[in-house]
Amino acid sequence: MAATPVLRGATPVFADVDPWTMVVDPVEVEKLVTGRTKVIMPAHVFSVMADMPALRRVATDAGVRLLEDSAVAQGGVLAGRPAGTWGDAGVFSFVQVKTFGMPGEGGMVVTGDPALGRAVRMLRNHGQDGRTRFLHHRVGHNSRFDELMAAFQLRRLAGLPGRLERRARIGDYYTERFTGLPGVLPPPPGRDGRCFYVYSLLAEHRDDLRDHLAAAGVGSHVYYRDPLPAQPAFAAFAPDRDWPGARHACRRQLAIPVYPHLTDAQVERIADEVCRFALSRGAR
Repeated sequence: MAATPVLRGATPVFADVDPWTMVVDPVEVEKLVTGRTKVIMPAHVFSVMADMPALRRVATDAGVRLLEDSAVAQGGVLAGRPAGTWGDAGVFSFVQVKTFGMPGEGGMVVTGDPALGRAVRMLRNHGQDGRTRFLHHRVGHNSRFDELMAAFQLRRLAGLPGRLERRARIGDYYTERFTGLPGVLPPPPGRDGRCFYVYSLLAEHRDDLRDHLAAAGVGSHVYYRDPLPAQPAFAAFAPDRDWPGARHACRRQLAIPVYPHLTDAQVERIADEVCRFALSRGAR
């Protein structure tokens, strides 16, 4: 999402994350809000939703928009409120690897603001209003969700709650097994404010754990080896800051399988391998 303000000619301002939850720290956000701030754009990451009640307060007090990046948070609920509904608008991704993924590219914007909804509908279709073809009210894009992908998603929608519950049960099991392991930190327990797009733990010897799992036939994945403002595309927007929380997470984060079609035996074996590695390291 950092590309969006840059492409609009605005300046992205980056806030650090909590090193355990790996989501943005609302205290950091509040410190960075100024009279030039137009929108706060928190992202839910991995297994944890951002602290939306706190961020909602920050945005309301500052009189700015709150845009909730819920790309990975399908089915997430925080304090009884679904992901995507805390902000002035929420955005979801349905790309293949997401919890509600599909064969192609696509996504969705949700909002309770009718004017904002009308603007989004125009922007997705070259600025047309959906009533008069070839009348362009504003400069827009070709971001239409095609009918084939929509039909595919509608067919899969009925099974989404069951798949989400299976992911959550696997995540609960992992957290129970990994809590207290030396050198391994699971995400915060519970289901409130959780989303099980991936299950990411923090490991002191992350690369060695990844290699151990690979040798045992267990796939794992490292996301985001560098904080976003350290990437070449965005480094010019934050030349004089460091990101201790994000750097801590980048060095330690490892995602292990949590997809709903895993059998109980497979889940147990994955957990066994993580425990075996952690305990062997802790005994040294």
